[in-house]
Amino acid sequence: MQIILILLLYFLLLKVIIFGYLASYLYVDIASYLLTYSLFTYPNQVGLVKGHIGVTLIIKVFPIIITIVASFTAIYLYYS
Repeated sequence: MQIILILLLYFLLLKVIIFGYLASYLYVDIASYLLTYSLFTYPNQVGLVKGHIGVTLIIKVFPIIITIVASFTAIYLYYS
């Protein structure tokens, strides 16, 4: 029973991580047209915006990968 609860909680954890990753692109990303007229970028800060867009995908996904690997490592170390 306890392992089922742990698996369900990790399933929810993965859903929250993925949803947060996708929501950040939907609502905050500069290429998004959802909030086009509500987000203002000061002209002096355009270099920061271009820097955010120019970052490769592996660098953006790396924290998610570390989180997932660390959580499974913690479970393994706890039960071994």
